[in-house]
Amino acid sequence: MKHLFLSIVLILPFSLIAQEVIKKNSINFSTGIAFGTSNSKYYVGDNHYIDLAIGPPTRDDYPKEVSEAVNYRFGIDYQRILGHGFSLKGGLRLASWNLTLTSYSDTKSISNNLFLEIPLAVQYRLGQKKWQPYFEVGINPMIRIAYNNYSTLATFAIQTGIGLSYQVSEKISLYSQLSGRFQPVESVNFVSHNGSFYTAPSGRYVYPFEIGLEIGLAFAF
Repeated sequence: MKHLFLSIVLILPFSLIAQEVIKKNSINFSTGIAFGTSNSKYYVGDNHYIDLAIGPPTRDDYPKEVSEAVNYRFGIDYQRILGHGFSLKGGLRLASWNLTLTSYSDTKSISNNLFLEIPLAVQYRLGQKKWQPYFEVGINPMIRIAYNNYSTLATFAIQTGIGLSYQVSEKISLYSQLSGRFQPVESVNFVSHNGSFYTAPSGRYVYPFEIGLEIGLAFAF
């Protein structure tokens, strides 16, 4: 028993050093482009409808149609490996959630929605080879930083992604990810009728979503 205890005491420091060699942290820099559009739900007062004819609008800024637009994003993430293929990610991202608006005079314009995002995600990687496919899911709290009459100051999005990472060296890897993001809350509101003493306010809630491609560079430490 004495020899066993002595062996454990001698081996333990070397095993801890060996564990520290494995890089468990990384800083990731990413950029991406996305194709965004939205779902709509009309409302009259507190009543919500999937589709409803609310009549000609009394406001000039109410769009006849809301359609797709191109979006961009740039960000930095910190990633921590938990083990068994799982890791946690958190960071900051500057992202646009633009929409194309068509007025009743058929004039098109871009509704610019620029947000500072705080993406939080769980990632699962398959295998330990140079090429590593992975999946991730997370939530993105968002704060609006560009002026817009239609969007709320703060909202959030649900994000899912599937990607592929390539280990260039012990500390550097490249990755590409196909992602989908959706805002499930009433973050965009187009008012058609302000309402009065006898009538309720009415309009359209818009729920933006997008599909995009990200590429990035990760530095492990």
